[in-house]
Amino acid sequence: ASNDSSPARSGPCSAPYARPPPLLDRYRSVNAVAESFFATIKTELLHRETWPTRTAAHTAIFNWIEGWYNTRRRHSTLGYLSPAAYEATAHTNTISKVA
Repeated sequence: ASNDSSPARSGPCSAPYARPPPLLDRYRSVNAVAESFFATIKTELLHRETWPTRTAAHTAIFNWIEGWYNTRRRHSTLGYLSPAAYEATAHTNTISKVA
């Protein structure tokens, strides 16, 4: 008989400090990337000026994402490539595997 009064544990995370399920790891990874993106856009664009209209802010956000963030800014989660370069590399690798 055990002197431990805590309830019995069962299931995939039954051991103390067990590794979380892979889906949770993936969620945390995606969430971290999204959090980083929004922190960056706030710091580099949104908080640097006031926007006279919602349309002006929308246009500035679009231009920042398409003109800077996706084309030139390097990301550690993409092997220090820009999203555009990463997609081009992934597309080229897919084509070469098919051929």
